[in-house]
Amino acid sequence: MKMHLLLSLMFVMILCGCEGEAPSNPVAQTTDLTHSGNITVDDVWTAEARHIIESELYIQRAVIVIEPGAEIQFREGAGISVMESGGLIADGSDEAITFGLADEGQGNWKNIYFGPNVNSDSCKLINCNFTNGGADENWAAVVYCRQTGITIRNCEISQSASNGVYLAGDCAHLDFEDNTITANDGAPILTAACNIPLIGDGNYTGNGSDVIEIVEGTIHSDATWQHFEIPFFVNTHLNVRNSAFDLSAGTTLIFANRRALRIGENSRFTANGEDGQIVFKGAEDQNGYWDGIHIRGQSSGLLNNCLIRYGGGNPQVPANIYIDDSHPVVTGCIIRNSGDYGMYVNGAPEVFTLSDNVISQNSGAPISIAAANLNLLDGNEFAGNARDVIEIRGGETEGVIRKPTTLSDFSVPYLIKNKVTIRSATLRIEENVRLKMDAGSQIDVMEGGGLIADGGSRMIEISGLDEFPGAWNCIHFSQFSNDNNCFLNFCNIKSGGGDSQRPANIYLNDSNATIKNCTISGSLHYGIYLAGSSNPVLENNHFIDNLN
Repeated sequence: MKMHLLLSLMFVMILCGCEGEAPSNPVAQTTDLTHSGNITVDDVWTAEARHIIESELYIQRAVIVIEPGAEIQFREGAGISVMESGGLIADGSDEAITFGLADEGQGNWKNIYFGPNVNSDSCKLINCNFTNGGADENWAAVVYCRQTGITIRNCEISQSASNGVYLAGDCAHLDFEDNTITANDGAPILTAACNIPLIGDGNYTGNGSDVIEIVEGTIHSDATWQHFEIPFFVNTHLNVRNSAFDLSAGTTLIFANRRALRIGENSRFTANGEDGQIVFKGAEDQNGYWDGIHIRGQSSGLLNNCLIRYGGGNPQVPANIYIDDSHPVVTGCIIRNSGDYGMYVNGAPEVFTLSDNVISQNSGAPISIAAANLNLLDGNEFAGNARDVIEIRGGETEGVIRKPTTLSDFSVPYLIKNKVTIRSATLRIEENVRLKMDAGSQIDVMEGGGLIADGGSRMIEISGLDEFPGAWNCIHFSQFSNDNNCFLNFCNIKSGGGDSQRPANIYLNDSNATIKNCTISGSLHYGIYLAGSSNPVLENNHFIDNLN
């Protein structure tokens, strides 16, 4: 009995002693796993270990999956390259995956590079945080994609020694959305122009250079560029070929030195700033800094409420807007600070609209346009340029007026270059207009054509660009002109007579034009020359200092 009580007492004491002790659980230890060299076998990098990238790591014909919550650290100068048929899936949807520097204060790691032949379906960066990368001089970004469309979503990229993301070549099927790229030394994004429509909304501010930089410039399929908080910096020629290119309202494009936006080869360009002005300008506030907008090759489009500044730097296409054999609509735009012309319209496009624009503060003339398109000038402002003349080009192709046309008073003179021919239409010159005639220039009124210049209370002036006898040729009324619409009244016509075949300021060939109240002076030969059986109405004209 005593033995039984003794054993019971000992059991109770042991039991009480066990209840008083804390349970002994082992502390989890983080294991460091190092990686370098070539990986050619599929692998999973778990969150239980910290993964150290010792040097360059190449993934080829294999897929590495990184678990949510994993920590990836790089030695200085190390990086990951996903190469042929390789893949890297870092999906931190459940818990963020971090990519950072293994040794603080030791410089930056390079980047994660995705080559052109990767397994793009197995290349995903989702909810990942990247810090202290971007140390590669050749591939200057934390994430570098070359001609491959991968997924980059909900990631944060910061403290890069260069740029955030570099999208080189055509990265078709790129999935790029909701990323934050901030506090990097360079730009948040460098990209080929063709990838811009694939870049979704995100936070791209707070970097050393807050721009989306365009480093490759060909657009070869229809594209719409949305408005971002930061501008586009065009560091190459931006070429649009056989495509529709649309810029959203409020967008700003900044161009590097001697770069241009070139719309060509049957393309359509739309920059509609109705809901927010669209800006095109040079990287420096210097006339002629970039080359301007060139619209060529039967292209069309719309420029509405745009500000175009500091272009016109190319002497071959010397204007902020250079239109060559194309037919856009340019309306409500401010065109300033060109290195030469504000606008230059080459050829004589039949379908072309120019309205409500202000063209000023340019180093040359506000506009150079074919005489055939003179009917387009009304409703625009052209004053305030270094060479304040509206340049009108004549010649066999550009110089034939076939539509009813009016030269309005824009407070600056017109400069006529070469021969302007009026056929089956009437050119009307409003009072107070000044026409400056370049050397060898003339106005021919031909089959069914008319010229009505009625100065009324404010004299019309037609004179040489340089006012000396014979500085220009003549006004020629042919035998085929429409006499009813050939009328000069209160005009001051001087310094012509430079053509020995038609030796006068005004030359009539079997014409019955009406010339009244005009001052005709300074001709190298005659004031008026009546050839053939001309029977004009001549009343109250004054002839002064004509050499014959």
